[in-house]
Amino acid sequence: MQLVAQVELGLNFAFKFPNNQPSTTTWTTESTSSTSDKADQTYNAKAQVLNRAIQEIGMGRYQWQLFVVIGFGWASDNLWPIVTSLILAPVAYEFHIGKESLLTLAQNIDLLIVTAVFALVAAASPNFAAICVFSALWSIGVGGNLLVDSAIFLEFLPGSHQYLLTVLSIDWALAQVLANLIAWPLLGDMTCSSADGCTKAKNMGWRYYMITMGGLGMLMFVVRFVFFTIYDSPKYLMGKGQNEQAVKVVHEVARRNGKTSTLSQDDGGT
Repeated sequence: MQLVAQVELGLNFAFKFPNNQPSTTTWTTESTSSTSDKADQTYNAKAQVLNRAIQEIGMGRYQWQLFVVIGFGWASDNLWPIVTSLILAPVAYEFHIGKESLLTLAQNIDLLIVTAVFALVAAASPNFAAICVFSALWSIGVGGNLLVDSAIFLEFLPGSHQYLLTVLSIDWALAQVLANLIAWPLLGDMTCSSADGCTKAKNMGWRYYMITMGGLGMLMFVVRFVFFTIYDSPKYLMGKGQNEQAVKVVHEVARRNGKTSTLSQDDGGT
């Protein structure tokens, strides 16, 4: 009992401060929290200004073009798992592999250009291990498209048209249809139907298919990054303190839409 009393006395003494003043640690925490709240309020105020500016510009040429090229990312996210599943059987027949599910595993290990390049190279795979490696590598290029593209698209959409983010899901369905239509003549007529007597010469269909899909991926890359400019998010730039650049991006979007924007750095402290 005496030991407990001494411990309690020690604890009480240790946490008493003159004039009931809070400890320095408590004051620092409260100060940091207050500063953080202030920063959040400032960011929210600026974000609302940017939202109004985008809404005033409205839905126009830039957003519709963005809708198309962002759709490439959504399509690719579903396209390549479909490609892997379609070539699975002929690849297993040619290389006489019992555990063809390893190819699917490699693809799930998860830059559009990365996907296109490794898909084209995969067509020359000399063995099953090589096609598994290239499958893993092309999946790195596909990974993350859905989330990143959605965020970019939303940044430039006026509030009245944000439902278009949901409409982008149609690209998933289109990708699946396209992958199967291209596979129909190549995999249906130019691949082995079983492992018996299956050689590379009799099983070229899946290789031609990889070349075709890789070429399609390369075309998407060229359209997206050569013929179209995806600007940095105005909110991202504002959050990094690059207010002038954020305003310039909004004005450029307005110009591409054939309109003008009255946004300036003086609006809402932007």
